[in-house]
Order: sequence, then C-alpha cells, then structure tokens
Amino acid sequence: MGHKVVSVDKLKPGMVLAREIVGPTKHLMAGKGVELTDRMIAHLKRFSIKRAFVEWEEQTKFVDPALAQKQLHELEGTIDSRFRKVAHIPIMKELKGILFDHMKEKVLHGQGECTEKN
Repeated sequence: MGHKVVSVDKLKPGMVLAREIVGPTKHLMAGKGVELTDRMIAHLKRFSIKRAFVEWEEQTKFVDPALAQKQLHELEGTIDSRFRKVAHIPIMKELKGILFDHMKEKVLHGQGECTEKN
C-alpha cells in the first residue's frame, strides 16, 4: 500500500494517516495509522493544517461505456461553449483540442465521473 498527499478539504472520514501530523506549535496532532473522523478533520482545519499523507491503494476501476459517451458529449459541449469567443484564434483552437484530449483520456481511463470502484 502506498500513500498520497491529500488537501485537508478533501479528507474523508475513514481515511488512514500514512504519516503523523504535527501542528503549528510542533505538537503531535495525530499519529501514523490513525483513522480520520469528521471531528478530527474539523480539528485539523481549525489549526490551519493544509494537507495530510494518507494510505492509498490504487483500486481497479470499471468505466461504464454508455456513461462515458454521455459524459464525453457533455464535456465537448462545455468546452465548445467556453472557447466559443476565441475559437478563431489558432493557439486557442489548439489549446481547446489539447484540453478535450486530456479530459477524454481521464474519462476513458477511469479518472472521470463515469466510474465505479471495485
């Protein structure tokens, strides 16, 4: 099992700390291996802790093809509308294509909204 850095705003109850958290006055706030609760997360926020190392195991994700196609269609519409005023500028047209390709890869490789963890 590995670990990753997570913003305190994205911490969820049940996540397990991969490293201890030391507060601004250098006191131990939570030890390695501690399972986070809502109350602990709120406490970290009160003390302006910005991030924490949590245990992380990459899980297999399955992409629902129908949902992926729907999401890609919506994504394309959103990107088109955001680039509408600058679509005639060559560099912006290229940037739009790069953005869509990047987002498409995320969706098709299970990093978008159309996935279920197994």
